[in-house]
Amino acid sequence: MLRKPSRWRSTRAVIALGVAFALAFGAIAVSPSTAASSLTIASIWKSIKKKTDKRYYTKAKSDARYVKKPTVVRGTWAWSVEASPDPRVGLAAIQFGVTLPAAPVVHVISYGASPPAGCSGTTELPSAAPGHLCVFEGLALNVGTWGTLNARNGNGSERFGAVVYAYPVVDSYAAATGTWALGTGPSAVWAKQDDSKGGESVLPPGGGILRK
Repeated sequence: MLRKPSRWRSTRAVIALGVAFALAFGAIAVSPSTAASSLTIASIWKSIKKKTDKRYYTKAKSDARYVKKPTVVRGTWAWSVEASPDPRVGLAAIQFGVTLPAAPVVHVISYGASPPAGCSGTTELPSAAPGHLCVFEGLALNVGTWGTLNARNGNGSERFGAVVYAYPVVDSYAAATGTWALGTGPSAVWAKQDDSKGGESVLPPGGGILRK
């Protein structure tokens, strides 16, 4: 004949279930005299809540661990051409490592000139307002007209890069170097991270990026 389970056996089953749940999240202290009457989901949660909270990042911890997207990216450029009686042009690629929602407004600043509105700083530490690309000249040897082009050979820039161009003024060797700064904004799309390379940004070859 089957016997109905005693009340104590049912209580032991509840206690065993509660202890197993507690062990999964961290040990809790339960005395035999109060186990049957006070071991509830609410009491278990109250006992383990402090430990589970420690498993999650606070906003302060997240901000301290993960670098915020920079508001300005910077890089360098350089070109040189050998002496020749034939027409020549110096070219240097600038690649942002970020895609803007629209092509930036481009400014070229010859060495020693004052930056226009939208640009600030110097060749040594250039800066730019959001949506502006500021190209600073550092060293120029036998250089005439210079500026920037987009990929379609038009003046300006693409949303993700530009080309510095310059025309030598004489038939001898010519060269130029400089820096650039791009002001980004909240709509900029950044290069993805490649976890297989230790979190290194997947950037196209070209001008490097320094964070503000």
